Amino acid sequence: MSTISTEQAKDLRMAFAVWQQDYDPVEDKAQYEMFGLGIVAMDELLALRKERERAEPVYQFIYNNPYEEGYAEWLDCNKDYFNGVPEDCRRILYTAPPAPVVPGDWLPYDPQIAEYEQMMEAEQSQADTTSQQFESLAGKAVVPDGWKLVPIVLTKEMRGKIHPFAEATCLNCGRQVVADCEDNVTASWNDMLAVAPEPCK
Repeated sequence: MSTISTEQAKDLRMAFAVWQQDYDPVEDKAQYEMFGLGIVAMDELLALRKERERAEPVYQFIYNNPYEEGYAEWLDCNKDYFNGVPEDCRRILYTAPPAPVVPGDWLPYDPQIAEYEQMMEAEQSQADTTSQQFESLAGKAVVPDGWKLVPIVLTKEMRGKIHPFAEATCLNCGRQVVADCEDNVTASWNDMLAVAPEPCK
């Protein structure tokens, strides 16, 4: 059985995280979760190794004569006493805290997953807002900025603002205008728009 060094475990964890990014959490769920489990396994291995480094030694020696009694009775002792006992009659054990209990479907925090979830929530809220906007405008005319809604048939107010061509004076030249005077038509149009009905808001 070969063992994995701590550095190899860290490298593997990083590789799993990089490989996981190549898969979509929805469309390639199996591969995405497989690499996620690899990350979890490496995290657990690294955590256990870290705990082992912090473990304190417990010194023990054989108290009885196992050859006569048929069993070995181990007793704890301090380090000084331990050093005076023959090597074949002593051992060192290490204390370790109990392993943390983790729910089966739990995965460690992954910033990429969190970012993806935030993006999906933002898109969903934007879609919700857009649909609400359309619902609120149902049956109402939407007019872009710089535009005005003008009825197909002129209203009485609009008709009253048309400049009579025969009596109008050209704004540029000051002479009596004819139907093709651009300034007179523009002035009529602007005056009609000023009294056109407002769209629903």
